[in-house]
Amino acid sequence: MQAETPRKPLVSVDNLGVTYTHNSGEPVTALRDVTASFFPGTMTAIIGANGAGKSTLFNAITGQLHPTTGTLTVDGRITYMPQTEAVNWDFPMTVRDVVLTAFRHPTRDDKTTADEALASVGMTAYATRSIRQLSGGQKKRVFIARALATQAPILILDEPFAGVDQDTEEVLFRVLTARRDRGALILLSTHHLGTLRSMDRIVVLQKTIISDGAPDDTLFAASPSVLLGTALMEDMRKDGDAE
Repeated sequence: MQAETPRKPLVSVDNLGVTYTHNSGEPVTALRDVTASFFPGTMTAIIGANGAGKSTLFNAITGQLHPTTGTLTVDGRITYMPQTEAVNWDFPMTVRDVVLTAFRHPTRDDKTTADEALASVGMTAYATRSIRQLSGGQKKRVFIARALATQAPILILDEPFAGVDQDTEEVLFRVLTARRDRGALILLSTHHLGTLRSMDRIVVLQKTIISDGAPDDTLFAASPSVLLGTALMEDMRKDGDAE
């Protein structure tokens, strides 16, 4: 019987560190000695308190900043979804136009792919509506549709479940799970405890990795302050949805 060929990671970081200079002139360490490999067909949640380095790690992986120390290897095209709060929504674009920005020169096939992505997140009826007219949860659906339309093997999503209602959360998790099952690597940050046990892997970050593994093992090993911060963020999200 032939041995199974080991899977190769799509993203690997080895002793990664990121340091920047504060306005005061003092050096600030955002990440230190981060070592991990991430494989195709998996969904990993990166969790930690605010300032733990989650967005910094994503920015390093996507090439938006250069590590100060260590090495970083990426084997495949990346699609990155930032937090929607960081996006300028003043551009006069339709929902379909936003998804089509995934392509440099959209072809007819690309437009079909964009429409299929919108359908997968339940946004077909909003395709011709201005993106500025959508709610926060609807904007998240559109951003996920854009990420799916690229068909990139690596999806990096910064807080995809923040500020959405339960129906939207279930839709987003379902389409992400389907993409993972087709072989994509999905890395996401979240403060939502409810989705963590459905992940393949959880990495707890506090400027460095303090726990890494299966959900039950990792959550048990995580410090109370990390989980308390995560739970408090989730309570705030629920309060906001109820208003």
